[in-house]
Amino acid sequence: MNATDDLIGLAQVCRNLSHMGRCGKPLSPSTLTRWITPGIRLRDGTRLRLQARRVGSKWGVRQSWVDEFLEAQTADRLGGDTSTPALRTPAERQRASDAAAAQLAAMGI
Repeated sequence: MNATDDLIGLAQVCRNLSHMGRCGKPLSPSTLTRWITPGIRLRDGTRLRLQARRVGSKWGVRQSWVDEFLEAQTADRLGGDTSTPALRTPAERQRASDAAAAQLAAMGI
């Protein structure tokens, strides 16, 4: 088995992630190319790049690399916690809203 056996093209990755695009549109291979070349800026100012290999005139990635990239991006955006945030009940939201309103009233706002 050689190093390119499990590489997949960017178009295939876009099809695999078709639900993640804006307004229900599939991701563009250009988006993945940007994730590979300049990468994305993380909250600490560093850059996160999608690992890829050049195969002729095209980029190839492994699904595990895509998964690692998305996990790292999620961890950065959630402050290190990749678990799904807990949803508040309507009563909890109302209590939080009431507490915020009381705090603003105390500040004279």
